[in-house]
Amino acid sequence: MNRAHARNSLGKIFVNELFRALESIRCDEKIRVVVFKSEVKGVFCAGADLKERAQMNDAEVGHFVHRLRNLMDEIAALPMPTIAAVEGYALGGGLELALACDLRIAASSAIMGLIETTRGLLPGAGGTQRLPRCIGVGLAKELIFTGRQIDGQQAHSIGLVNHTVPQNDEGDAAYQRALTLAKEILPQAPIAVKMGKLAINRGIERSHLPFRWILHQGWLLRECVTHRTFLQETVRKGWLPSERNVPPILLGNSSTKVALISGLDSLGNKMAHKIHKLLNIDFYKLNC
Repeated sequence: MNRAHARNSLGKIFVNELFRALESIRCDEKIRVVVFKSEVKGVFCAGADLKERAQMNDAEVGHFVHRLRNLMDEIAALPMPTIAAVEGYALGGGLELALACDLRIAASSAIMGLIETTRGLLPGAGGTQRLPRCIGVGLAKELIFTGRQIDGQQAHSIGLVNHTVPQNDEGDAAYQRALTLAKEILPQAPIAVKMGKLAINRGIERSHLPFRWILHQGWLLRECVTHRTFLQETVRKGWLPSERNVPPILLGNSSTKVALISGLDSLGNKMAHKIHKLLNIDFYKLNC
């Protein structure tokens, strides 16, 4: 991110540019890990552009806040792991952007906080939902109610960031640590990593439901993810040999389509239904 004159604050044009960048990233299968960093020294993202917002009418403000919320959701929905490298200030929408990432690395000198209540506002881009999931309800309420700002060390102690590092002379210590973490992820099976992310995210989304139901659905989701991951990793070039009289499955080129052989047994049909329901995968029949 490089909007130096506005400390990377989230204005209309900047948000549109981020949307375009996310669209290109999402469709590129060669991208295995995404690191969000700032090219502006001393700041990650200063939040929403309040000067720009002050010139909007109520309808425009509502539309812009909705757009910001969609931006954070798009970041969270990227299929590959995402890492926020927080070097300086990450306030308001800036922290919400970091929270939308899977992992967060902060320099010890970084300053973070959802400060909206100090300005008569509320965190409007997902902070009220993602912060409690990250650090727990009680701490999240305390930070939001007070608008408190905390440094990288404090953020690490409460679980807001995965790692904290002393800042270096170049001012990119968090980014360098994020690269090291990304290099740990890169050698792993890419589809397995993506499915692991999906399984965790889907489980968290159902956290309001009864615990026994979550455990059961989590097991089903894990089974579906495991089957899909195994198939896509091992059968990209042809047919899976039939074992124990279970008809083979052929994978299409699209990662969201699985071709099922007609005559699939009842167990196969049940699994197909589970995958369709839990992972939103489209199926089509092949007659042989």
